[in-house]
Amino acid sequence: TLKAKVNDGATKGIQQIESKQNEAIQAITTTQTCATQAVTAEVDKIVEKEQAIFERVNEVEQQINGADLVKGNSTTNWQKSKLTDDYGKAIESSEQSIDSVLSPVNTSRIIHINSATDAPAFQDIGTVDTHKEDGVDDGSDIPVAPNTLGKSGVLVV
Repeated sequence: TLKAKVNDGATKGIQQIESKQNEAIQAITTTQTCATQAVTAEVDKIVEKEQAIFERVNEVEQQINGADLVKGNSTTNWQKSKLTDDYGKAIESSEQSIDSVLSPVNTSRIIHINSATDAPAFQDIGTVDTHKEDGVDDGSDIPVAPNTLGKSGVLVV
């Protein structure tokens, strides 16, 4: 009968659709499994390389700790005394006694004392009058300044 043929055809069609659906699901599952395995294998390689790097870093840290090297935290206050000011100039001191500058010093430093009160007496012996040409042919010369430093000097302790 016609009704039986239609039912039979519909049933076969549904079975074919379900079969193709199952095949598609199986293909997707297989692809997903393969992709998951490939990604897992790559992640495992990365983890192995990471562990190798950590092992090498630990070896280097042990070598550094075993060697007599300067460590970063040991240089935070390494300069025990300030030799100069922040600009690299000698520390200036004016009109003080040399003894008052030297007494509290317990480290190395460079001090420029100007007009020290207990410096030896100074006697200006003048300058030798020598004319130096300035290179310009106008008859002028470079004047020589007399020695007027007085009681001034650099003290290195």
